Amino acid sequence: MGCAYSEPFSQEFNRDIQGIITGDEYRDLFPDTRLSQRRTGFTERPYQRNASVFEIVDCRGYYRASGIGGSITGKGATLAIIDDPIKNHEEAYSATHRKSIQHWYTSTLRTRMERDLEEGSTPPRIIVVATRWHEDDLIGWLQATDDRNEWHALNLPAILDSEPHPCDPREQGDALWPVGFNIGELRSLESDVGPRDWESLYQGRPSPAGGGMVKTTWWQRYGSIPGLQDKILTVDPNFGEKTKEGSRCAMYVMGIRGPDRYIMDARVGRMDFTEMLDAIRHLVSIHPDITTILIEKKAAGAPAINVLRREFPGVTEFNPTGSKEARVAAITHYFSGGNIFVPDQVNWVGELIHEFAAFPAGRYDDRVDAISQALIHTQDSFANNFAALAR
Repeated sequence: MGCAYSEPFSQEFNRDIQGIITGDEYRDLFPDTRLSQRRTGFTERPYQRNASVFEIVDCRGYYRASGIGGSITGKGATLAIIDDPIKNHEEAYSATHRKSIQHWYTSTLRTRMERDLEEGSTPPRIIVVATRWHEDDLIGWLQATDDRNEWHALNLPAILDSEPHPCDPREQGDALWPVGFNIGELRSLESDVGPRDWESLYQGRPSPAGGGMVKTTWWQRYGSIPGLQDKILTVDPNFGEKTKEGSRCAMYVMGIRGPDRYIMDARVGRMDFTEMLDAIRHLVSIHPDITTILIEKKAAGAPAINVLRREFPGVTEFNPTGSKEARVAAITHYFSGGNIFVPDQVNWVGELIHEFAAFPAGRYDDRVDAISQALIHTQDSFANNFAALAR
């Protein structure tokens, strides 16, 4: 069974395979493998051969083409190949679309896999071949949920720039297919398509190694904090109930000194409403000089604001505008200018830097949301205060 992001695309693969089987080179190698000489519909026998399915003459089994989300009920498979389940960046960046593909995999494709009944046959196999558009694409999701260590990953980048797979004999800097794309041509492509598409399409990575919108080298470190002018707590609340697959809540304490921002403390995880409130209260007790508790007014944020305003001063709602990418783009100057500081030798720092580096192709963006809303808020507050002084 062969599956792709659309029915017509999967049927192109079907036609290509039929063309290979009917070619002279294939017949020389496998003379007994033959397709029906006339095109047939689904109901005609003895052997089907059309854009969706074909059978091998005098043999068991068949090849069936299907689009992601298409109907394959009633049809079993001993081998399934999923080739490009996601069409482009737009589909990959849609959490709803990614979830629909995951649901199709678990509820439809996975349930169609069956062992060949012949004695000594191997268990059913699934192969996923894909452009790595996003960390939470089908490949990323399968790896993240692989509790039984069933999946084997093979990435062959166009230019080898990391530890090679054991089956990859290349040296660092070698091209994958120099006859088709030599190093000069690949470097030209890298320059033309930009880092995001280069990493996804050619290197098999959903985000640039050194970071996308926010580079890993832009973060500054601190051992001790100088005198601060202000301190805020920023909270990105979770959506829905606390579940294994649910969203997470992220909260950070941020110190302010002139243009510099010091990220001082953090709590990130899946929390129910009560746990989120308790985490906020705990951080305020550790940092009693917090003057603002900034909470996004969505999902659990709205009721949290109502509850906490009865307990603390400075509880402020944040109403995001524009896309997440636009909001991050609006505050990248803090990072590129060397104004964002994180503590040395603290465990949560690595996860924070990685999430920013992977954005917007990362599996999670809770940390990104929490930090970006704090930077936007403090930037807007400074601008408003400056405007008031100017008047």
